[in-house]
Amino acid sequence: MNIINVLLDSLKMLKRRPQLFLPKLASALISSAWIILIFSMLEARQLQQLTAVYTITTPFIVLLGVFVPLMTAEMISNHERKNLLRSSFLKTAKNWKKVLGVTFLMFMVIFTVSIPSILGLTGFWLFENALIGLAGISVSVLILVGLSFLIYFLPISVLAEDSVISGVRSSMDTSLENRREVSVLMAFSLGLFLLAFGSQGVTRNLGFTAFVFGRVLSATVTTYTFVVSPKYYLKEKDTE
Repeated sequence: MNIINVLLDSLKMLKRRPQLFLPKLASALISSAWIILIFSMLEARQLQQLTAVYTITTPFIVLLGVFVPLMTAEMISNHERKNLLRSSFLKTAKNWKKVLGVTFLMFMVIFTVSIPSILGLTGFWLFENALIGLAGISVSVLILVGLSFLIYFLPISVLAEDSVISGVRSSMDTSLENRREVSVLMAFSLGLFLLAFGSQGVTRNLGFTAFVFGRVLSATVTTYTFVVSPKYYLKEKDTE
């Protein structure tokens, strides 16, 4: 499959359906407000209030981070539907078990990836050997890349299959069958993520308004990467 065609088709879909930007933009604004609130309380040294707010709100922010890619994938899968935003939101909400399942899976991925880094940094602290710390971090990066490769199609594959497990299996199979294409798309997405992350870093030093603008810009770029993966997956399945 021609990767260039997928990238161009994704741009065309965003042009035809600008509603696709809204979930991630809304998520970016909510998370920006959350970050500003947390840092404001931290600067004011309101530690008790900060602990309570962080404990209560963090699960919602994490769920939002999972819900938005799934909702975007649902919008792409049924992009000709009327009332696209509302219908996709409701359908994704009805799949709450899958949302929770993917959330749990993401926690497991983070936990798995962090283990080598923790061991490496512990070894560095105990033995004062920088190579141990570097080795641990390197292993974590390799694991992260490998897992990201295998679950590259996860948002759309989970929705297309009956369960999270079958969705993970479908994502893995599709990634392995299209190694070269997925590797290129991952590199492309990583480049966009780094660009978006860099814009946040620059604007963060210019004040809250600029920080939020950077987050919105990042959300716009991220939405494009959200579209590319489902588009490729659906096209690949159509050819089977």
